[in-house]
Amino acid sequence: MTIYAEQSKEGFIIHRITEEGKKEHIICLEIRGTIVYPNLPLPGYYLIFGKKKDMDEKGKHPLVFLTEEEQKFQDILFARLKEDVKKLFCHTVYADRTKGEKLGGKVKGFYIDLHKTLKDINVRLCPLMDKNPDYGVSLIYKWRENKTLDIPKETILSRELGIITEEDLNENLNKFYAFNALRFLIVGFERDRSPNLIERFNRELEAAQKKESRDRLDSLSRAAWEEHDKIKEQRELEDEYEREGGFW
Repeated sequence: MTIYAEQSKEGFIIHRITEEGKKEHIICLEIRGTIVYPNLPLPGYYLIFGKKKDMDEKGKHPLVFLTEEEQKFQDILFARLKEDVKKLFCHTVYADRTKGEKLGGKVKGFYIDLHKTLKDINVRLCPLMDKNPDYGVSLIYKWRENKTLDIPKETILSRELGIITEEDLNENLNKFYAFNALRFLIVGFERDRSPNLIERFNRELEAAQKKESRDRLDSLSRAAWEEHDKIKEQRELEDEYEREGGFW
């Protein structure tokens, strides 16, 4: 599936093209992601969702799956996350802040390396907010029951949601990395109240347009003065020509 996004006054417009060539357009209020560190033999994994602008019949903004990636190598995982964050206008990424180690008096490891990777792009890196796994698990089942999670069937996440059992939830939860990523992400959407990004974008757009308008007026003003100076100079030359009796 091919996916990309663009920003507009209405929100973030997500364009999806399926393998069959079907085109979909979804308007989202915001885009968020989460990343799970590689824990061999399990790969690292990230997940990005959007919050739909349109509400459902229950007054909820459904969450829509945008992309996912699994990788055993951290550097490759980070590079692809950075690419998708930029491409999809993802404004927040959640990660486990405890996954680091002190070496030579400095903290190094997963979270610090991730921060270094993302620091030069416009994204907010936040620690996980799901301190109680039961809360996140309950949200997943509640949102699925209410049909407020839009997840394609041909995804790693969908596969894990289809096979995880109650026994797994109690004893083997850590091996379901995509399920855990969804748990972290949903809790982030629930607990981490972000500013209205559309309003902020429109304010910034209006400010940019005003600045462009001022710059244009300044440019026109400069051009007018330059034209005025040229005319003045030409008239002075003409006056001098006449004073010389029409001869130079």
